[in-house]
Order: sequence, then structure tokens, then C-alpha cells
Amino acid sequence: MAEPWPIIKTDTAWIVRDDTSNPIFDDEQAARRYAALPVMLELARQVVAYSCESYVREDIVISARAALKAAGEDL
Repeated sequence: MAEPWPIIKTDTAWIVRDDTSNPIFDDEQAARRYAALPVMLELARQVVAYSCESYVREDIVISARAALKAAGEDL
């Protein structure tokens, strides 16, 4: 299961400890959105994996594929 990247609050900014760097954000909401990327990408992968099932709407599958493509993942 994917986990969000950890966020460290400093006196002036929020730092996200991702896989390759430590991007700094002035806005807590922006930092939290960025930190959630691993979880969101895993969700998109699962939607695409179950796209053959009848209970996954086509518009949701299209959005999941677009998110994975934007992240540079091969489909």
C-alpha cells in the first residue's frame, strides 16, 4: 500500500521528503497535495487494473489513465 511522503514543518515553510529530493512549499495545502502523490498514483494504477470490471465507470478510467500518463508511467 502506498503511503504519503512525510512533511516536515519549519518556522517558515513545509518540506516534503519525497523519493529524490526535499521540495519546499510556502503553503501547507500545496505541500500536502504534493505529499499525497504516491497514494493518488497507486489509486490510479488500481483503477486502470480493474478497468475491465463493470463497476468502474469509463470516465474514471480515462482520468486515471491521464494521471498516469502525466506522471510519465507507461500504460
